[in-house]
Amino acid sequence: MNRRIGSLILYGMIVGAILGVLGGYFLSEFFLSISFLGTMFLNALKMVVVPLIVASMIVGVASLGDIARLGRTAEYC
Repeated sequence: MNRRIGSLILYGMIVGAILGVLGGYFLSEFFLSISFLGTMFLNALKMVVVPLIVASMIVGVASLGDIARLGRTAEYC
């Protein structure tokens, strides 16, 4: 990663944290009224995780090719 890009990401995180604290202090009622957006975002992330894990497991087993190799892998567990 470019050093400039890393610095911009760090500055953005610091500015976001400061704005979040100030917004929570001065605009707490507004933030509480839009808190459902954060809940929806987290629920959407949770819905994406399980299919990604299942798909990666299916692709991993399918890439083994020979079923005997899968048995040898499970033998060591």
